[in-house]
Amino acid sequence: MLAGFDELSDTRAGFADDAAACDTLLQEAHIGTVTGGAFYRRPADGKRQLRFCFAKEMPVLRQACDQLRDAFAD
Repeated sequence: MLAGFDELSDTRAGFADDAAACDTLLQEAHIGTVTGGAFYRRPADGKRQLRFCFAKEMPVLRQACDQLRDAFAD
């Protein structure tokens, strides 16, 4: 499943495209993602999407949610 981040790209620095969003999530929340463009014949079609892996144990997913919340809570 690809996750869109259009709203973030309009309101927060570091989300200009999929590559920037991957870097921002890794640096600020320590969460790894895959660029959306990697899943399209034309990578520009995925420039506002990311891929998260949900094939993890629930404690790992909860920790990831906590890390995202801590990094981006206003």
